[in-house]
Amino acid sequence: MKTPDVNAVFDQMPSKEIRAMIERMIAAELWEKAEEVAQKYLAKAGKEDQNNWDRGNILHHAHQLLGRIALAKGNTALAIEELLEAGKTKGSPQLNSFGPNMLLAKKLLLAGEAQAVLSYLELCGEFWNNPMANQMREGWIAEIKEGKIPDFMGNLIY
Repeated sequence: MKTPDVNAVFDQMPSKEIRAMIERMIAAELWEKAEEVAQKYLAKAGKEDQNNWDRGNILHHAHQLLGRIALAKGNTALAIEELLEAGKTKGSPQLNSFGPNMLLAKKLLLAGEAQAVLSYLELCGEFWNNPMANQMREGWIAEIKEGKIPDFMGNLIY
């Protein structure tokens, strides 16, 4: 019996399933394996057609996951870099509608990195830009500038 090519199987997996797998590795504190798979997930975005609707999701979430791993391993500078890279995506139907994931941003706020989160929110305004999004984003920015940690609601799990 021929063993399937793991990379070919990975490339065919839906991005949502890959993300869920990495989330489970993070929950189990399997940092090295989670980082390895998250790097492969990020590389998958490079293989996608520039016009593929899911490419923005992959870029955003891969950088978010890599940032969470970096922060858990004590590398705040790398976590900030990954957060900002996540904000540079061109967006996707989901990101444009529901907005960015804010879990890494919240963790960085708790670590005292408000300026990085403010920069991230400004970047996200490029793809998450409609009247409701602008109001929500501007409210979060105001709260952060007041030294508060906003209630990011569903954006902690998107």
